[in-house]
Amino acid sequence: YIADAKGYFKDVGIDADIEKIESVSTAMPLLASGKVQVAQGGLAAAFWNGVAQNMPVIMAFEGGSTPLNHLILVGNSVKEKFKTPADLKGRTVALNAPGSIIGYDLYKVLGSAGLTFKDVEIKYISFPQMGVALQNGAVDAAVDVPPFGDLVIEKGLGVNWINTDDYLKPEPVTVVHYVINTDWAKANSDIAHRL
Repeated sequence: YIADAKGYFKDVGIDADIEKIESVSTAMPLLASGKVQVAQGGLAAAFWNGVAQNMPVIMAFEGGSTPLNHLILVGNSVKEKFKTPADLKGRTVALNAPGSIIGYDLYKVLGSAGLTFKDVEIKYISFPQMGVALQNGAVDAAVDVPPFGDLVIEKGLGVNWINTDDYLKPEPVTVVHYVINTDWAKANSDIAHRL
């Protein structure tokens, strides 16, 4: 969105049609079929599955790396009930999409208390909507990413409880990437390179 608003695409002769997606995981079928040429988001199992199945997809370039600064936020009305990861048991937790990188974050935090996904109720909610879901009690906790999590805190819709980096102990590694349809890139190498 920033590149589009600042005219970076136009500067290199690209007329981009930007579509909102919840996760690269859910966009992989569109990308592999050529209905979408490039997708950006968190590195997830769907990408590796696509590579293993010889789908025409490849990581074109990095979009972000660790540390993640992904936060588990909790609602103001329940914040006093959360002291340790074990307190997530039986609670409703928001993730952005099935198979997303933040699911791994939650998995590691739950695992530190001997819990699994079976011990929580997961609701899939887009990052921009997580604050509202916390505020109205639709979820007790949400795994959110910058800048959305920061906005939730700033607007008082929820509070920061856990930084998942404390549980993942990340080494420098790519976690956000741009995936490109290789068939499209081969047929349009000039525009692919300009992108």
